[in-house]
Amino acid sequence: MCGLVGVMGTITHREKQAFKWLLHFDATRGEHSTGVLAVSPDNATQVFKELGTSAFLYQKYPQEFPKGVYDKPAKVLMGHNRFATQGEIVAENAHPFEFENVIGAHNGTVAEWNTKKLHMADAFKIDSQKLYSQLNHDADVQKLWDHLEDGQGSAASLTYWDKRDNSMNFVRSSQRPMHFAVTKDTQTLFWASEKWMLQVACANSGVQIQDIESSEINQHYRVVFKDNKLIVSKKAVEPKKWFVTYSSGAMGYGNIPKPAAKFIDLRIDHIVQDGIQPTRIS
Repeated sequence: MCGLVGVMGTITHREKQAFKWLLHFDATRGEHSTGVLAVSPDNATQVFKELGTSAFLYQKYPQEFPKGVYDKPAKVLMGHNRFATQGEIVAENAHPFEFENVIGAHNGTVAEWNTKKLHMADAFKIDSQKLYSQLNHDADVQKLWDHLEDGQGSAASLTYWDKRDNSMNFVRSSQRPMHFAVTKDTQTLFWASEKWMLQVACANSGVQIQDIESSEINQHYRVVFKDNKLIVSKKAVEPKKWFVTYSSGAMGYGNIPKPAAKFIDLRIDHIVQDGIQPTRIS
């Protein structure tokens, strides 16, 4: 389990203070490492990572985070707290991961059989890097979701900055949460994996927010901040939906028939794979 938090839009000291609280609370979802992406008003990006909780991150970058509050102009602050499920506990494996076109963080665990055909998957050991390698290669989220399934094997909530169009992006499967809160002046968006984090962080910082909402499952949200306005678009994506049938195949040990599984993707109505794999029926 990992945690995702952040803020986008008009960011004053008050909103930065709320982000500090969010990153602090988010350690309850993972204490192995902490990472932050900062995007300036002119879309310059900088990534900060360190092992441990946010306190260790602030110690490593005292000029950027005096007293834990980011000290430069920003229109996006995206945070992640890691609980390692794949890969070593080292600073390099902290999120977010930066590629040529995207900088992203991931909450969840995606099984290897769902990532092996992603773009340059063999170059990475961590599922999160494989997911963002695919999005870096192709901005179409549906192309990524084509490899994922609607179940535990594809637990994913993604937050990422796309340098190609200077947008903040969100998408999640049914296995991981995400919550949004917009300020009452509609100029700032907050997000967090858990609802209570938004409630307490904003209350502690004097930030007035509207009702907190859970993001929809299998929906790609794209957010752009332009002319002091948050512009949100949304597009549905669809994961694999397996229907599995079995038939007698080759003879196994002791001349016992070994079942052969045929996996049918109900989205496209054709057999996509034969062989023995974990059963997935959605």
